[in-house]
Amino acid sequence: MHAAFENKEAAMMITGPWALPRIRESGVPYAVTTLPGETQEAQPFLGVQGFMVSAFSKDPLLAQTFLQEFVATQDAMQAIFDADPRPSAFLPVRDAIEDVDIKAFAEAGANGLPMPAIPEMSAVWSSWGNAMQLIGQQAVAPDKAMKDAAEQIRAAIAGG
Repeated sequence: MHAAFENKEAAMMITGPWALPRIRESGVPYAVTTLPGETQEAQPFLGVQGFMVSAFSKDPLLAQTFLQEFVATQDAMQAIFDADPRPSAFLPVRDAIEDVDIKAFAEAGANGLPMPAIPEMSAVWSSWGNAMQLIGQQAVAPDKAMKDAAEQIRAAIAGG
């Protein structure tokens, strides 16, 4: 995907903020925007990073206190953003973002849906990727390719 975009063989790519360093390094002109939706507003998957306290923790109250009083602060959340710039769910950090591309990704994800934490997501990516390849090669009509992908995904989730 990156190579096709960088070689001007693809007019666009669907990706996230993790791709910005490579895109910027390529020197190819680009813009970040929302996904189009023909019959309804598109809802991209959102990935999240978070912290959890293990049920096996020897001192869950201490762990919870650490998360609430140290990690869930503007300084810690800003440090996480600075280490790997992606739109933050911590509103004071997100509201302070100055990078126009990261802001655009935040806007593009405003209508997003949290990505399910299920093993069957691999079927989503493979079925969707196969459909996109068939569409790009003009081997299958877009509506049929996406309907077939949706059926494959539903079957995988149902355990088929």
